[in-house]
Amino acid sequence: MSTHAARHVALAKAQNNASSSPSATLASAASAITAASVASRPKVVPMTIPYLNIKITLDEFCPPAAFAAVMVDFFDEIYPIAPLIHRPTYENALKNRLYDQDPEFLQLCVAMAAFTVTTFPQRLPSYGWGGPELTVAHIVELASVIVRLNRGIDQRRTMVEDPTVAAVVSRMGLSYSCHHSGEFNNGWSHANEAVLMFRELGLYRAEAYKGLSRAGAVISRRMFWVLYIMQM
Repeated sequence: MSTHAARHVALAKAQNNASSSPSATLASAASAITAASVASRPKVVPMTIPYLNIKITLDEFCPPAAFAAVMVDFFDEIYPIAPLIHRPTYENALKNRLYDQDPEFLQLCVAMAAFTVTTFPQRLPSYGWGGPELTVAHIVELASVIVRLNRGIDQRRTMVEDPTVAAVVSRMGLSYSCHHSGEFNNGWSHANEAVLMFRELGLYRAEAYKGLSRAGAVISRRMFWVLYIMQM
């Protein structure tokens, strides 16, 4: 079994064996990721969650070659019908490996990758992502855990009380992923969090857009209609 497959299987076992307590679930998941992570890329600056003493990188979620292949499918197949990101900004951030330094961009990458894989589950083997033990359900579980654990890196910017547009988009990406994989309760949980964040940002009011960048304003308008239709 590959290193990445081992990580995913370990996480899945931890998730299945954890109690219903959210803190116990996260602790088990964190232990699984820590135990399975035995190597790191030399140029990556891992983000540390102090109170859990673990480090998270994009490679913990997906091998680099697989992530590149998934992003090709994302831009070719999903982006034209669900443009949840500002493509030029996103692609530039990918080029500069912003996910190695910015927890919120890491969450966004994880969410978009999970969205893509759950939309085209039949393509998972062609990505070279893990082995036969790895399922789409495992990927969605890991994506959700990474996003939740990342809150501990910068609590001010990633919690519902002080959100960003990127955080809203990542939650909606996870919501779609969970619904595609049959995890409907988790899907609605992520969607509801996205709604709460959007309301906290006040992006249902025209004046709230004055302080946003052009890219942020474009995505916020798109998210308004996504969330509006979702609640109809």
